[in-house]
Amino acid sequence: MPNLPNQAVANSPPAKPIDTVRAALEKMKSQFQMVLPKHLTPDRLFRVAMTAIQQTPKLLECDRQSLYSAVMRSAQLGLEPDGILGQAYLIPFNGKVQFIAGYKGLIDLARRSGEVSNIIAKEVCENDEFDVDFSKEIPFVHKPQLHGDRGKVTHFWAMARFKDGGFHWDYMSKEEVIAVRDGSSGWKSAQRFAKRDEEGKVIEINSPWEQHFNEMGKKTVIRRIAKFLPMSVQRAAVYDELADAGKSVAINDYGEIILDESEVVDNDTGEVGKPKSKLDEFGGTPKKSTKKRGEPKAQANHSESSEEVSSSTLDDYLDDIANVTTVEGLDHKFAQAAEQFKDDAAAMAQLTLAKTERKKAFEAPVTDTTQQPEAGKKLFGRPAQSEPAAA
Repeated sequence: MPNLPNQAVANSPPAKPIDTVRAALEKMKSQFQMVLPKHLTPDRLFRVAMTAIQQTPKLLECDRQSLYSAVMRSAQLGLEPDGILGQAYLIPFNGKVQFIAGYKGLIDLARRSGEVSNIIAKEVCENDEFDVDFSKEIPFVHKPQLHGDRGKVTHFWAMARFKDGGFHWDYMSKEEVIAVRDGSSGWKSAQRFAKRDEEGKVIEINSPWEQHFNEMGKKTVIRRIAKFLPMSVQRAAVYDELADAGKSVAINDYGEIILDESEVVDNDTGEVGKPKSKLDEFGGTPKKSTKKRGEPKAQANHSESSEEVSSSTLDDYLDDIANVTTVEGLDHKFAQAAEQFKDDAAAMAQLTLAKTERKKAFEAPVTDTTQQPEAGKKLFGRPAQSEPAAA
């Protein structure tokens, strides 16, 4: 008799890309929870991201690390990347996924800051009344054509009012906005991969600039005034500008924008590319550290990939944090780990949680003042091992 269960497993088809991504994002929910603002839940972000991926199948053809990183950046900013409401977009670009904040997303960040009472951006059409006079307290007037055809768009403007009574505004002509668009790497890539007819004429461009030009114009002028707005808006705007320039960027656990222009050689393929991230683990089975507690840390083998070295080191830090016996030692060990993983949001989230859990043990009241917090506290579903007792 043939072994039917084994045969069924052997003949089972490989997992579909959409199923692999769905499982990976499910694993990331705990990381989302650590960085999401109160108004957005991990389940909501998961559903929105999956909907966006299903609506844009080309995202599945992109580098998975960049896809997971883009969703994580969406979580850090608290913006929904549905591509419909205009808060944010997940855009395939040169085999990578870019997270692009929409103009409604920038407005939402400004309002959530608590420093801005109102922020608004509008397009101006040729049949509207629009006049600028810097000698007046409010230096411009815009009266839209309320009836009939407003005509073609000519300008965009944005204004933010602050709770202290001040305001800041600016405007751009349509030509200035188009110049910004034409200089962006995303638009250039969209044109390069656009669908064309037999004569070479473009018949379809997959870009928010093509489908939502007015919204992108409003976002462009909001970006211009972003330097006067709260830091959350500035951060999103700067990331957006760097992404337009084709730079590889991320927002770390401290809210800092990291510009990664370094390259590494993949030891398995020989290909030159960006350094791998801990986020790769969400796309498959993480590599486990083989070092036993009490053994000295071995020198990294040059034949190992950078991912394996990074993963082993993170496990070591998590174990060390779980077993540290003084507050000073805890702070020192966390600072060491944070320096190494400062540009890896997923790793920083794990380290921060480990520190918080260990710190609770120090703060818990004890009757014996000589008693140290229990080592080996369970973290992330696995017990941190204690040092072996002396023989």
